[in-house]
Amino acid sequence: MHNGENYLESALESLLGQEGVDLEVVAVDNGSVDRTPEILERFARADPRLRVERSEANRGAAWSFNRTFELSRGRFFSWSAHDDIYEPEFSRRCLDRLEADPGLSVVVSEAVMIDDRGRVKGPLESYRGSVSADPVRRGLDIMFGARWCLHVFGVSRRETLARTRLIGAYPSSDMTTLFELALEGRFGLVPDVLFLNREHPGRSMRAHGDSPRDRDAWFDPDRAGRNTLPRWRLLVEYERSIRRSELSGRDKARLRARLPLWALDSHNRRTLAAELAGWVLRSLHLSGPVGRLVDRRRSGV
Repeated sequence: MHNGENYLESALESLLGQEGVDLEVVAVDNGSVDRTPEILERFARADPRLRVERSEANRGAAWSFNRTFELSRGRFFSWSAHDDIYEPEFSRRCLDRLEADPGLSVVVSEAVMIDDRGRVKGPLESYRGSVSADPVRRGLDIMFGARWCLHVFGVSRRETLARTRLIGAYPSSDMTTLFELALEGRFGLVPDVLFLNREHPGRSMRAHGDSPRDRDAWFDPDRAGRNTLPRWRLLVEYERSIRRSELSGRDKARLRARLPLWALDSHNRRTLAAELAGWVLRSLHLSGPVGRLVDRRRSGV
């Protein structure tokens, strides 16, 4: 996390308060300059189950997500955000569901949205996961149906998650993680509300959601200011996920055949077109004749 002092204490209390499971909590402080290091040190002194690693510089959300996985030692794993809260039985209930069904790749519970003060705003209608035995069908369900999917914060077997590429350093990379998990198995859901997902102005989706380049920099600060095509990148990464999977050649072909349809979906089509137009204009502005003309006009020449 980076500068997570606002809700970190309540998140740690809920994680360390999980009942009926033997767990460790790995916290990676990503160059925070607020009270985050102090809070982590205080909790770690009080509870040895909390392990803390600190980076002096902000290395981005992707590094932070993946570093927590690298440092983990258990047979099961779950990512958690610094601003969310879990009911005490969340981990046990998800773990019980996962262990009862070897065909599941990840399990999460029903969720509600809470505000910055922890007040419930209402149910959170997220993607529930395909129950299909066909991995192609499950993958397509993620590509075409998962606009909002909390399973990225669900409980998985560590060995299953290790077969994915984890979180990539680009916007919407959690979708490729979920896509690869869908190819591994079905998604499970605990039918009770045990996950409280916090909506507040400072959450990453709100703070960086309107600018593709801001989202790029949130995942990887080294990409700040670069001329990028995030939605095009997601399309490419879906193809890479298909290529590296252990599916049969026939199933890979079935998935690849749907990639053009994904690009032609009304939402994706508009986004891809807008990104490409913006990329061209920024490229011209940076280096071409149009860019030089714009610079001359701005300077009054």
